[in-house]
Amino acid sequence: ELEDGRRLAWQLYDVGVDALIVQDMGLLELDLPPIQLHASTQTDIRTPAKARFLQDVGFSQIVLARELSLDQIRAVAAETRCALEFFVHGALCVAYSGLCYISHAHTGRSANRGECSQACRLPYTLADAQGRIVAHEKHLLSMKDNDQSANLRALIEAGISSFKIEGRLKDLGYVKNITAHYRQLLDAILETLPGHTRASSGRSVLTFTPQAEKTFNRGLTDYFVNERQHGIEAFDSPSFVGEQIATVARIAADFIEVDAAATIHNGDGLSYFDSHKELVGLRINKADGRRLFPNEMPDDLDVGTVLYRNRDQAFERLLEKKSAERRIRVDLLFEEIAEGFALTLTDEDGNCVRVPLAHAKEPAQNPE
Repeated sequence: ELEDGRRLAWQLYDVGVDALIVQDMGLLELDLPPIQLHASTQTDIRTPAKARFLQDVGFSQIVLARELSLDQIRAVAAETRCALEFFVHGALCVAYSGLCYISHAHTGRSANRGECSQACRLPYTLADAQGRIVAHEKHLLSMKDNDQSANLRALIEAGISSFKIEGRLKDLGYVKNITAHYRQLLDAILETLPGHTRASSGRSVLTFTPQAEKTFNRGLTDYFVNERQHGIEAFDSPSFVGEQIATVARIAADFIEVDAAATIHNGDGLSYFDSHKELVGLRINKADGRRLFPNEMPDDLDVGTVLYRNRDQAFERLLEKKSAERRIRVDLLFEEIAEGFALTLTDEDGNCVRVPLAHAKEPAQNPE
């Protein structure tokens, strides 16, 4: 596959790609174009020595392993000059970054080639040495999702200059909501950090208020950034449970009556854990006050069951519309010159264009 890889690298360079994300060091032996190389998180960069090696062989940016603490990140930053990137949101793998071979062992599909069969999201039964069942049909390898919202400033101060949002198989709403969430957090932090600035020009203006908790997640954890801790697992379900929204008060033939903590809308998606502790979903066709009319009445639902909302229809409709606009500030100077007039435009990065216009200067013939 080496020749295919070399040819693809040149094709990407020719169409204007800025950088190649690389896992396999064998690619460095090829005739590559003059393009930036970024070391993938799959290279499992956990030590200053490995980071320095990658910098010295030509990588301008490296994505650190997800498993690092702030102290470990500081140690890498102290011994490198290249840009450091870190995952701040999205799915976590139960294995060390780039070192998961479960999928390949079970199915022949390699996670390190983007073909993961998601073995860590399956249910397992665990027995002890005497054969006694410790856990039955639980998702024992499933992790909560990464959320570094509270640690962005600490990560910046530790030496991170690029934040990575995991987005495999995520939908439009996820992309809009989560990127907007971090954009707002970053903008607020940058206003208080002299010497730091945005990598891109302009400022994004949003038409909605980001709410990260409404977008797909398996529960949230900041993982190892503040050292190892308990509570990083998502054993109950590998799916999006959602926000707790209501409790079932009454069940009728074609509707459910609930005590709700917030308004439930037509089209909302709700979920609950049934008597087998399995997550079950239902869609609300019509919400009439406390009465909810599902598209199909569930069989295994009892009074007192806690309901969660994993799809807020009103919020999703907001995201379907135009939700953001990036504007770049431009100063305009209109002036008189000897042969007529000139207009000069200067943007916030100092890019400038001046257009002169030869034009006669005459008194107005029509005062109105």
